Parts: sequence; structure tokens; C-alpha cells
Amino acid sequence: MRIYQYIKPFFSSYLLNYIVSFMPFWTLRKIIFRLVGIRIASRSIIDMSCYFLAPERLRIGTNTHINRRCLLDARGNITIGNNVSISHQVTLCSASHDTQSPTFDYTSAPIVIEDNVWIGLNAVILQGVILKEGCIVAAGAIVTKDTEPYGIYAGIPAKKISSRNRNVQYNCTQFAYYKNIRKPYFK
Repeated sequence: MRIYQYIKPFFSSYLLNYIVSFMPFWTLRKIIFRLVGIRIASRSIIDMSCYFLAPERLRIGTNTHINRRCLLDARGNITIGNNVSISHQVTLCSASHDTQSPTFDYTSAPIVIEDNVWIGLNAVILQGVILKEGCIVAAGAIVTKDTEPYGIYAGIPAKKISSRNRNVQYNCTQFAYYKNIRKPYFK
């Protein structure tokens, strides 16, 4: 019984990240993601090969699309709103270590991504950040502080470079690419 306590987290993490995450069938992956505790709303999609830490602390809204090879470290909690587009290889890291601690103390703080946010390729969102409604994070940016609604952020660390049109009316999961042909995910 005691051995099971120590093996279970490793075993479930291994299965989730190295087997389930690479299953080619979204419906099956979604069922298993929900069984391990990810709260994922209807019409949202997590593409193959994403890596999860503390999946039971991850909440995802409606019409959200998380692309391939993203790292979702939810040890400090991650809440993703509705109609969010997260590009390939994005890192959401809600835990770290205290830089001033002589004993390398663990710290965590929640990441909140509000509705209609677009996060570009290879961006990094660090612990305690709130991405406000409608903001855009450019490819390769590292976000260390909260954003403003409908702001466009780029750089390391990310800084506001512009503002976005507030009339956002797209649906992040309406289409998927398959063999260079746009096909609807849902009918």
C-alpha cells in the first residue's frame, strides 16, 4: 500500500505525458484528460504532445485551442478563459523557486488567462501573471507582469507595444489544418 502512494503520481504522470498526450484521437485524449482532473469545457481542443504538471489544477474554458508541444505547469493553478488561442511550444509556468532563498524554497502563484487572448509561438508566461481580456502576446515574448486589456506585448521581458481592435469575434476552435486543407473540428 505504501509503495503505491509513491508510484501512483509517477505512473499517472508518465502515462499522461508520454502515452495519452501522443494519442492521435482527440475525443479519447479529452476523456482521459477529464479523468485525470483537467477541467476542460466543451468545444476546446488540446493538440497532441503537450506536457502537463499538476493537471488537476488546470481549468480551460470554451472554444480554446492549445497547440502542440505546450508545457502546462499548473502546480500553482492555471485558469484559461474562453476563446483563447495558445500557439505551438508555449510555456505556462506557475511554479518556481525563490531567488532570495538560501534553501531554494519553492514558490507558486496562479496564472490567469482571460477571454479572447492570443499567445504566440514559443512565448513564456510566468507565475502570478494575469493576461487580461483580448491581449496578444507576441512570439518569443516572456511575460513577467500583468497585461492590460487588448494590449499587444512583445519582448523579453514583454512590454506593451500597441493596442488591439476591441471588436474580437473569432472562434479559436472553428477550424483545424489537416493536409493543408481547412476542415471544421466540430459540426
